[in-house]
Amino acid sequence: MSKSLVLILCFFTVGLMAQKAEFTPVMQQGLADIAHLRYQDLQEKLTRERILNKGNRVPDYLEAAALCIELFVNETEETYNQREPELNALINRLEELPDEEPFKRVFLGEIYLAQASLQGKFQNNIQAAWLFYKAYSLLQENYQRYPNFAPTYVPWGVLNAAIGSLPNAYRNIASFLGFNGDIALGLRLVRKGYYSCLASESYRFYQPYFGFVYCYVNYQLEGNEKVDLYKLGLNVPQSSFFIYLHSKILLEQGKTQKALALLQQRPAGPGYLEFNYLHYLTGKIALTLDDPKAIFYFRQYLNKAHNQNYFKSTYRFMAWHYLLNQQEDSVALYRSKILGAGSTFAGADEQAVVEAQRGFNALLIQARLKFDGGFYPEVVRLLAAEQREKHCQKPWEHAEFHYRKARAFQELGLTDKAIESYEAALAVPQAPATYAVGNSALQLAGVLEARGQYPQSKKYYQRALSFKDFPFYEGIHQKAKTGLTRLK
Repeated sequence: MSKSLVLILCFFTVGLMAQKAEFTPVMQQGLADIAHLRYQDLQEKLTRERILNKGNRVPDYLEAAALCIELFVNETEETYNQREPELNALINRLEELPDEEPFKRVFLGEIYLAQASLQGKFQNNIQAAWLFYKAYSLLQENYQRYPNFAPTYVPWGVLNAAIGSLPNAYRNIASFLGFNGDIALGLRLVRKGYYSCLASESYRFYQPYFGFVYCYVNYQLEGNEKVDLYKLGLNVPQSSFFIYLHSKILLEQGKTQKALALLQQRPAGPGYLEFNYLHYLTGKIALTLDDPKAIFYFRQYLNKAHNQNYFKSTYRFMAWHYLLNQQEDSVALYRSKILGAGSTFAGADEQAVVEAQRGFNALLIQARLKFDGGFYPEVVRLLAAEQREKHCQKPWEHAEFHYRKARAFQELGLTDKAIESYEAALAVPQAPATYAVGNSALQLAGVLEARGQYPQSKKYYQRALSFKDFPFYEGIHQKAKTGLTRLK
């Protein structure tokens, strides 16, 4: 055999063996950089790893994941189309991993799932379904081939929970394509994945990433567990991702001062990926506290956001501010902006259009802001019985009046009064299907479940599923299905 042939065979053999998935200490830190949006530090680590460990494909996975996050939180469809070849090149490099490497299907499954989310965000549903199918197939195969490989549990669990909680119309399509989801199994897998990796020295570096997912899935679906990022040992103030989730949880708990302080102190600077949505969220929370800086935060969002998602919702909140300050010209200006051209992909933007079309009700807006701010006694005071006849004429106004009052009673622990008000909201004649009506059924089901009145609770979870085709109905359906899963 000639020396040149031997040399070629050696290079070929080394090339085959060199493709690996190795989470070196530097790559473990790189995963933490993504969780903390430290993109400058991440790029330095990726460059170093590619020089010192040329066959390692983990840098390609991390770069692809970071790119998907950047595109999702900030960018337009045009930018996605421009950078898609860059993402596809990274995917091709991940394809070079040997089939015997269980990380191969995890990496590809996660990236395809992220791409599906991006295509869904841009309303490209056919492309999203195809990518979702590829992710599903890869993760299902990995779970079957390597049932004890802990890093598969979390993404496979997320897929199961997501499919199981889809609205019926989408779930029928998913079933036709061969997708089968199970909310309870999905939640168990996510939990198992987090704690399995935490217990393993080899996979403990996954804690920030899996901890966020574990908390987020339970928050979105209102699972039995009340998962808290702090209790999971995560350093919330160091990560804008963690701050985003924890501030939303605080907002639901009425702890708006804490949420606002957390958002105002988030890490920022040239080394971090800008998370523009947080300007919008900060303004929304500041508005509930009657903070005059709310308008400043909204303007920051409008000036810095690369796409127009949440623009109409931002105009809506600005219109609320001016309405409550009796500046009618400004109200008219921002109402016209809501009804003008622009994106309505986000549910919040759809809701803004609905509200602008039907007209603003100052009393209900004030009650909503007081509720979101955690001022529950003030909500009850504002929504005294005599105020309903004075300020509410249309069926949707009567339903929302009862709903908001019920939410305040519920937070105050006045359960009997909450039940009475939820029932009143659901009994308003000719009330259209709105978020207030759908969530009245959902919240009432939850109250009855907590009381152990399971047959009645099941009835209202099913009723919540009967309301649809209004902004955010999908989220209500997800939570109703999770509730029904608990009552099986």
